[in-house]
Amino acid sequence: MNDPAVSNRWQRWRGSLLGLSLFALLLGAIALQLWWDQSQAVSVGSKAPHFRLETFHHGSIDTETLRGKVILVNFWGSWCTACHLEAEDLQRLWQRYRDEDVSFIGVAYLDTLHDASAYLKKYGIDYPTGLDTIQQITRQFQINGAPETFLIDRSGIIRYFQAGPIDTRALTRAIERAIAESA
Repeated sequence: MNDPAVSNRWQRWRGSLLGLSLFALLLGAIALQLWWDQSQAVSVGSKAPHFRLETFHHGSIDTETLRGKVILVNFWGSWCTACHLEAEDLQRLWQRYRDEDVSFIGVAYLDTLHDASAYLKKYGIDYPTGLDTIQQITRQFQINGAPETFLIDRSGIIRYFQAGPIDTRALTRAIERAIAESA
């Protein structure tokens, strides 16, 4: 019994089943990727990503060599109005804490060498700062814009995060807490 109508229905059903199976696999892969991205999220309480940055005036800086220090990482851009608002405050905080085992790192986000250098000169910024030319560090930290600031404790855990211009008082309290907790 070789009925062509039954054979055609079976082929259509088998094709539909195959299509549904592929669709289910695709949905599963998307769900797995979303779960993985969420589980790797960079946020307060999570482990900070390790990175290396070629700076403008301080050579290469590697966060592995800063282990045991409190680290402030600020993502900024010379094109960013809010970054200009916080630049002097960050420099003052750097001057205040530089001798207390606190490291500051500036990461220029979506910027050019010329514009970033002019920005640093304008605000007298002298803490280690460099261009993230291939956006590797900004991807690691999952940056959505500038400015964004992270404070990392001596054990490498993010203890403070601010999207937008820093709140100097809140950041000062977070730095003081990070220094005291690891003393």
